[in-house]
Amino acid sequence: MNKPFAIFDMDGTLIDSMPFWRDLSKDFLGSKGITVLPPDLGEVLKTMTMRDSAVYFTETLGVAGTPEQANEEMTAIMETHYRAHIPLKPGVRDYLEVLRRRGVRMCVASATPTPLADACLRRLAVRDWFEFLLSCDDVGAGKRSPAIFLEAARRLGAAPGD
Repeated sequence: MNKPFAIFDMDGTLIDSMPFWRDLSKDFLGSKGITVLPPDLGEVLKTMTMRDSAVYFTETLGVAGTPEQANEEMTAIMETHYRAHIPLKPGVRDYLEVLRRRGVRMCVASATPTPLADACLRRLAVRDWFEFLLSCDDVGAGKRSPAIFLEAARRLGAAPGD
């Protein structure tokens, strides 16, 4: 890589968290007594923030409580995994080390809430290699919008093409 900047997605790219995320909606909704899930649920939730998912669960699927309560409960489930179970993807540490030695400035742009991303990357001993972590929650838009990537480039002091 000959670029001076790198913006990394986290889930499924740096860390192998996708199985945990895939099970979150089933586990959360099951705890609320909803065992028959819409067949397209995974696709619907794919690029939503956790807050958006909480709104969807309460307003569309009828989960009792507020979106804030649903978000807190889902965050607690995932926090356990981020703090204790989710591993780096194979080869990631070596690749990041190569970029770091080359002086590439790196950050993370993720749909994962920043506190969860931070806890996981610290546990895996790679957090300090990234200048900052940016969540879709921080920019108020999911990853279908370019907002998170444009903000990451801005914070790095880079043009989007860089």
